[in-house]
Amino acid sequence: MAHYAYDTSGRLRQEWDPRLNTPLKTTYTYDSSGRIATLTPPGELAWTFTYGTAGNAATAGPGMLLNASRPNLTQGSASTLDGTTATTTVVYDVPLSGAKAPNQMSSTDVDDWGQLDVPNDATAVFPPNPDTTSNDTPTSNTGSDLAASAYTRATITYTDASGREVNTASPSGHITTTGYDQFGNTVMQLTAGNRELALTSATSGDSYDELSLLHIAGDTTRVRAGLLSALSTYSSDGLRELDEAGPLHLATLASTLKAGSGGTDQPTGTIWPVRQHTVNTFDEGRPTDGTATIANQVTTVKTGAWAENYPSDTDLRTSTTAYDWVKGLPTKQITDPSGLAITKTTSYDSQGRAVKAVQPTSDGTDAGTTVATYYSGTGTGTCNGHPEWADMVCTIGPAATITGGGTNPTALPTKTFEYDRWGNPAKVSESANSVTRTTTTTYDTAGRPTTTAITGGVGTAVPDTTATYDTGSGVLASVTSNGQTVTHTYDQLGREIAYNDGSGNTTTTAYDALGRTAKTTDSAPSTTTYAYDATKDPRGLETSRTDSVAGTFAATYDADGGLATEALPGGYTLGVTRDETRAAISRIYTRDSDQTIVASDTADHSVDGRTVAEADSNGQTRSRSYTYDAAGRLARADDTAPDGSCTRRDYTFDKNTNRTALATATSDVGATCTSTGATTTSYTYDSADRLTTSGTIYDAFGRTTTQASGATIGYYANDLVRTQTSGTSRQTWSLDGAGRLAAWTTESNNSGTWTQTASRTNHYGSDGDSPDWIQEASTAITRNVQGIDGGLDAISAGDGGTVLQLTDIHGDTVVQLPLDSTQAVVSAAYDEYGNPEDDAAATRYGWLGSQERSSDTVTGATLMGVRLYDSTTGRFLSTDPIPGGSANAYEYCNGDPVNCYDLDGRMAVLALAGLAVEGVSAGAVVTALGWAVLAGIVALIFWYGVKWAIHKVQVLWKESKKSGKTKGNDVPDFAKGERRHPTETLDHAVDRVMKKGGFRPPYKKGPTSTYNRVRKYLSRN
Repeated sequence: MAHYAYDTSGRLRQEWDPRLNTPLKTTYTYDSSGRIATLTPPGELAWTFTYGTAGNAATAGPGMLLNASRPNLTQGSASTLDGTTATTTVVYDVPLSGAKAPNQMSSTDVDDWGQLDVPNDATAVFPPNPDTTSNDTPTSNTGSDLAASAYTRATITYTDASGREVNTASPSGHITTTGYDQFGNTVMQLTAGNRELALTSATSGDSYDELSLLHIAGDTTRVRAGLLSALSTYSSDGLRELDEAGPLHLATLASTLKAGSGGTDQPTGTIWPVRQHTVNTFDEGRPTDGTATIANQVTTVKTGAWAENYPSDTDLRTSTTAYDWVKGLPTKQITDPSGLAITKTTSYDSQGRAVKAVQPTSDGTDAGTTVATYYSGTGTGTCNGHPEWADMVCTIGPAATITGGGTNPTALPTKTFEYDRWGNPAKVSESANSVTRTTTTTYDTAGRPTTTAITGGVGTAVPDTTATYDTGSGVLASVTSNGQTVTHTYDQLGREIAYNDGSGNTTTTAYDALGRTAKTTDSAPSTTTYAYDATKDPRGLETSRTDSVAGTFAATYDADGGLATEALPGGYTLGVTRDETRAAISRIYTRDSDQTIVASDTADHSVDGRTVAEADSNGQTRSRSYTYDAAGRLARADDTAPDGSCTRRDYTFDKNTNRTALATATSDVGATCTSTGATTTSYTYDSADRLTTSGTIYDAFGRTTTQASGATIGYYANDLVRTQTSGTSRQTWSLDGAGRLAAWTTESNNSGTWTQTASRTNHYGSDGDSPDWIQEASTAITRNVQGIDGGLDAISAGDGGTVLQLTDIHGDTVVQLPLDSTQAVVSAAYDEYGNPEDDAAATRYGWLGSQERSSDTVTGATLMGVRLYDSTTGRFLSTDPIPGGSANAYEYCNGDPVNCYDLDGRMAVLALAGLAVEGVSAGAVVTALGWAVLAGIVALIFWYGVKWAIHKVQVLWKESKKSGKTKGNDVPDFAKGERRHPTETLDHAVDRVMKKGGFRPPYKKGPTSTYNRVRKYLSRN
C-alpha cells in the first residue's frame, strides 16, 4: 500500500506507506524544468542530480544527467558530514576510435572478434573520487573533450543503433560483448577474458599454449572469438530458443566421441576441446484441436558435448517435461526418460492450483505424495468459510501414513496455515503423531514481522523472538531472543556501521567515499583495514587487506574480475586458474622464497562442469576420479592414496536418490582400481525416505534421535540441534538472539556423573552463521580470518599464533600451515562425502572448511546451518525445512557431493541465485531482485521444481536489467506469442500467462510491473 503527495504542478513530491504511525517518506524535488533535482530516501541523505547539455550536437539536450552526488560522512559516523561530496559523473559521446578513444571500437576493430552489432555510441560513468587526496573527475561531460587517458576509472557502455548494450569496458580496459537478433534476444555473449584470449597474437606463452590445447591457435581471431562465445539460436519468429552452445573449453569425455567417415574417434576419458551444447524441443504432444492454452513450451532438453568436425554430440543428458495443455501447467518432469526415468509429477485443480506432488518412487497414494488444500469463501470446515483467505493454501501434508518404518512414528506432519489481513502467514500449525507445533508470527501495520513464537512440538522450548525497526529508515534495528539482543546500526547513507551480536561482540565498519569497506573492528579485539589501489587495479577491486593479528593479504584479478593470485602472510602465494567457462581448474600454493609448492589441487571436468578427476598434493599426492549416472549422481569414486593403493567406492541410488548400496574395494599398492572383493553396505528406507538401519530412531517430526552407532540427539522445538551424546561424551548447544547455535558446552560421564569439560561461545560480525571469533576459555580466543575471496584463509589467537588454512577447489581445508616454523604442519584429506582419510586428525574446520562448516561435535557430524550432516551415510539427520530443496528430505545435494553444496542445510536463496544467473555474483542477483522475491520462489520449489525456480530467477534477472521505459513497453519473454482465447476474459488470460511465467497471485500491479505489461500485451492480441 502506498500514498502519494503531489505539488501544484502535478509532480510527485512524496510517497510512503500509510500504515505506519511514523511514515517512511521518499521525497522528491524538481528543478525549474521539471526534472528531479533531489531524491531523499527515508532516514537518509539526499541524492542530488545535475543536468545539462553534453555530447554530440545531434543528440544533445538540456535534460541529460551530468552527475549524481551525495554528501560524504566522516568514517564511522552515522550522521557527521566530512565536508566533501561523492559525485558520480556521466560522460556522453565517448569516441569510438581515434586518438581520443579509450578503446578502439570501430566496425573494423570489433570485427576482429566477430562482433556483428557495431557500437554507434558510448557513455562513460566515472565513480566518485575515493578520497580527498585524489581527483580524476572528468573536466567535461563530452567525450571528445577528454584525452583517452582520462578514462582510467570509468566504466564505459557501448550501444548499437537500437540502443542495446553491446559492449561494456571496465576501468582496466577489459571488454565484454553481447549480440542480439532482430527480436532483441541475446544470441552471443563473449566474456572479457575469452575475448582477450581470442585476440592473442603471441606465438608462445600461456595464452598461446591454451589456444593450442583448444586446437584454435591457427584460426583467425574472429573464428576463435566465435568458438569462445556463448551462442543461442532462436526460431524464425524469435519465440523459441532452439539451442545453446557454451564457450569452447577442455573437457573429459564420458563416452566415445564418434568421428565421421575417415575420421578418428576420441575414446572415453580423452580430454578434448568441446562446447556444452543444449538442444530444446518444443510442444511435443500439444493438442491441435484448439484446446491448448499455451504454446512454445520446452518439452525435451538434450545437453551434450559438441566438438568441431565431429558429426554429432556425445555425453548426452536428456530431460523432458509434460504439460496439461489446457491448464497451461507442467505435470511431469522426467530425468533420463529412456533410462533411469526419474519422474516427478504435479497435479492441479480446475483453477490451476497445485494440489498433489508425487515423488519418483511414490504411487501417488502414499507418504511420498504431498497434497494441498485451499481456503474457500463458503461452506463449513477447517478450510471453508474464509472469504478473506479464499484460494490461499490451507493445508499441506502427506497423502497417507508411512509404511516400512517399523516402530518409528507413522505420520508425516501436516501444516495448516492461517493469515493476517495482509496475507502474511500469521499462524502455522504442524501436526503429526499426536503432537502439534505452532508457529505464530505477529506483524506491524506495514506487514513486517515483529514477534515470532513457537509453542508445543517436541524438544527444548525456543524463546520468543522480537524484532524492531528503525523509525527513520525502516531498516531492521534489533532482534531479541533468549535474553540477548542483536542490534544493527546504520548511517545516513544506508550502510551498516555497527553490528552487536548480543553475546559480547560489536563489529564496526567504516567506508570510503565509494561505499567500499575501509576498516572493521571487533571486540576480540582486532582491526582489519582494506585497500583499493587503483594503480594496481583501476576497477576498484580490493587489492589488499591487513589483519591486525594475521598480517596482510594482497590480491590480483583476471580479466573477468575473478581472483587470480592472493599473497598470504608469511611469504606464501595462492594462484587460481580458470577455464573458458570460469570453472576453477587449479589452485596452487607456493612458498615465495623458492617457489616450492606447499599445496595444490588440479581438476578436470566433464562438459557439464562436473569434476571427473582431480589430483591434490599437500605434502603427498592423492588422485581421484569420479563417474556419474545419467541423472548426474555420483556413481563411482576411484581414490588413489599416496602409497599407490586405490579405493573404489560404488554408489547405488533409488529413484528418490536414497543411497541403497555402497560397495568398497581396495587394490594392492600400484595395482589398478578394481571392484573385485568389494564389501557392500546396503541401506533401506521407508516410504518417507527415512533410513531404516537397525537402531535408527526418529521423533514425531522425522528428526533422528538415535543413530545406528548408538549416538543420541536432542533438538530444540524449531528443529535445531540441542544435544548430542556419544558414549561418555555429551555436547549441548545454546541459541543467541538471532537463533544461531552460538554457544556450547562439552561434558564427560564418569561413573554416571556428567562433568563439564569445556565451554565455548561463537561471536559474529554479521547475520551469517560463520563466527568471526570464538571464546575458547576465559582468556583464550580463536579468530577466523577471511581472505580476499571470502573463504577462511587463516586462524589465529588473540595476539598471534597465525595458522594459514590452505584449501582445495572443493573448499576443504587440506593443510594447516603455522607461520611459526617450530609448529608442525597438519595435512588432511576427505572423501567425496566428507569422511576423513589417512587417519586425519579431528579438526573444527576440515571438509568445507573454507566455508567454516564446523565438525567440532562429539560424533564428528558437521554443522551445516540449520541441520546436522552425517558424512558416513551422506545424509542430514533431520528433514529439509525447504521441501523440494533436494531430491528428498534427508539426502545431501541430489546425490552429487562433489559439485553441489548445501551449506546451510536447505535450498539456500543465495545458492539458487548463484545457480540461476551464471557469471553473476549471487549477491548481485539478491540486490536486484530482493530477498523476499527469492524466498518466495524457494517456497514454491517443491511444487514446481528446481528447474522452474532457476528459470524464474533467470527471467526476473533479465527483467531487472531493463530500464524503466523498456520495462513499461516491453513484453516479458514468457508472454511472447500468447493470445487470448475466444472464450477467455482478459483477466483470466493474464492470470494464465502469469502462472506460465512462474508467478503466483497476488500479483503486483504497478505501471511497469510484469502484470501490467502482460495485460497490455494481451489486450492488443
